[in-house]
Amino acid sequence: MTDAFFDSQYLHEMSAPHLIYSNMLRPELESAVSAMTNLHIVRGREERQKIEAAQNAEELIDIMRRGPDSLNQISLREKLQQDRGNAIPLILKELAKPQSDVFIELAVKVLHESSDDCSAEIREIITGEQREAYTLSLLCLLFGFYESDGMEKLLWDYYHYFAEHFGEETYSDGPLLGLHEMRERRREKVSAAASGSIAGKRGENEEETGKIS
Repeated sequence: MTDAFFDSQYLHEMSAPHLIYSNMLRPELESAVSAMTNLHIVRGREERQKIEAAQNAEELIDIMRRGPDSLNQISLREKLQQDRGNAIPLILKELAKPQSDVFIELAVKVLHESSDDCSAEIREIITGEQREAYTLSLLCLLFGFYESDGMEKLLWDYYHYFAEHFGEETYSDGPLLGLHEMRERRREKVSAAASGSIAGKRGENEEETGKIS
């Protein structure tokens, strides 16, 4: 992917994939906002107690299916990470089925935060029976964080598919941001190899614009 390609593609300034990508790069901001909100809004206490009392991953994933309150989603994700050996395979299995938008968003964040390499499973879901556009868009975004042969072609194809068939929607942002993430990680590797140090976090410099440059 060349700079000219990214310069010529439109990224929606406001879209779910764009927001989730920003959260992936700067999770501390999402946590800070959630903590502040929980101080001032009394809501979802019963659900929060269920999350804290959950004994296994199955109970937590059942809460995911029910569409948890936004105020409880970080604590739910943190609890899932404590049992990620059981939670991750279950989440991947659920992603092959139609799910609510909230479930998909939570699942993508949990998979990303686990740091496990789920590229083979994600590829199988993307190329398999899953046909929900929003699910595919966010999985394409997540796929961009992995190292996997042929992933660039897969994201390229989905980007153009969404742009052509869902022009009024923002689904194309998922694969486009996945490609953008691939490019940025490659740049970091080159920079690290040249300087002998690890490049800094990109999230601090991310600009919320309508173009990726």
